Amino acid sequence: MKLIQSLAVLFIPAFQVVAGPTQEKQLLVTVAAIPLTVGVNPAGALDITSGPGKALKDCRAYLASRPVGALAWQEETVCYNVISQDATTTVLEARFSNFKARVMIQRDTDGRCELSGQVESTAKEPMELARFHYLDGLVTDPAMNLLSMRQFEFSGRIVRPSEKLPSPKEDVEKRWQRWSVYWPRLADPIHVQPDTAISGDTGMLAPDWNAPGYFLGFVGPGSAFGELGIRTARKETTFFAAVIL
Repeated sequence: MKLIQSLAVLFIPAFQVVAGPTQEKQLLVTVAAIPLTVGVNPAGALDITSGPGKALKDCRAYLASRPVGALAWQEETVCYNVISQDATTTVLEARFSNFKARVMIQRDTDGRCELSGQVESTAKEPMELARFHYLDGLVTDPAMNLLSMRQFEFSGRIVRPSEKLPSPKEDVEKRWQRWSVYWPRLADPIHVQPDTAISGDTGMLAPDWNAPGYFLGFVGPGSAFGELGIRTARKETTFFAAVIL
């Protein structure tokens, strides 16, 4: 059984500029988060809402795995089953071909939701894991962009859903080649896909840096890295909140 990094989700309605410790400095602070509503829809997918038109919908669990020694990754997206639920905590289970994931969603009084989980193999043979997505679903607001904090070693930027992009793997390798550095990356099943943008560990889904939006960040305990991303140049914008295993 593998403990995976926890994911914190909150909706930040606005930012304010306030006086800093000296007259020459100002600080950017957030207004109190709007409480999120997290529910399991009839299809077994998660819907996360914070107001009209501000929703992350039809979020399912995703897993990429393969038997040790195999070349191709097996990618699966499945619905969640509710194991238990009360006013503050929901326990879910997702079953894949060779794994099962147990995910707990906890809500606090500040409007934050935290997802934590474990992935357990049910296979008879040794298996490799590439990544697990707590959330893989739709962004309903067309004005929301990916506010990327970083892509691998490089700084992030605002990525719009309409953009045509090289795969993250191709992009980072070509950036290093500009300095005559050949640094091949692993063929992660998401990182090899064109029209995919990522943000390491933390990021936002929002129109701009000072606009309302969802903040998603990965916290401990756990031994994996987190990643937020969107798939661009599509009729509907999809996003994922992933743990790189």
